[in-house]
Amino acid sequence: MSGQGIWSRAAVLAAAITASLVLIGVYVAAGGADYKPASVADPCKPREWRTTGGFQGLMDQVARSAADGAACKLDVSREELVTALASPGGRQRFIREHGLSQAQVDEAVRAGLDRAIDDARDAGAIGGIEEFLLRQAVKGLPVNFLLDRLLPERK
Repeated sequence: MSGQGIWSRAAVLAAAITASLVLIGVYVAAGGADYKPASVADPCKPREWRTTGGFQGLMDQVARSAADGAACKLDVSREELVTALASPGGRQRFIREHGLSQAQVDEAVRAGLDRAIDDARDAGAIGGIEEFLLRQAVKGLPVNFLLDRLLPERK
């Protein structure tokens, strides 16, 4: 009876190996060997404004559009910029690595927010009063305050 146990273990192992080889074969046949990761989107190209429900959906879209605008102005990817802005230390490291000043980054963030307001207006997501109030906020409020509202995980 102990011999049967050894054979059944060997049979299970052989079945697992066979299943793995079949899975690899199906993966390759389906084009899996040609997989290439998606390229990072160009932040300077306009993106479609997605109409999402509620205030949070609007804020998410504004944050994405603003990050694109700022990244375009700084000639970096949106992903790199958002990662850098997520923390004060990351922001300082980004400034050093790219040879920028705090004022240049602040100016780019404000330009990105202006672009986001333009995009929201053009998509009909905000009206004239909201546009005016948002533009006043972008002009007058400190950039860190604005970033804390758009990137709440920064805190």
